[in-house]
Amino acid sequence: MFENCPACGSRQVGRVGGERFYCWECCIEFTLSKRGIRLFTLDEEGTPLEFKTIGAVEGV
Repeated sequence: MFENCPACGSRQVGRVGGERFYCWECCIEFTLSKRGIRLFTLDEEGTPLEFKTIGAVEGV
C-alpha cells in the first residue's frame, strides 16, 4: 500500500501488522484511517503515541 514514508519520503517502509506500517529511516509508525494518514512515535515500552494526522482520506 505505501511505497514511501509519508513523513520523510524514504522507501524503507515495512508492514508491522494489519494496516500499520513502519519507516526504518525516521523510526515512525503510520496507518491509514478516515481521518487521514496517522503518524505515531513509539515510547520506551513500544507503545505508539499519535503525533500528527495528515489530511482526510476519502472512501476509507
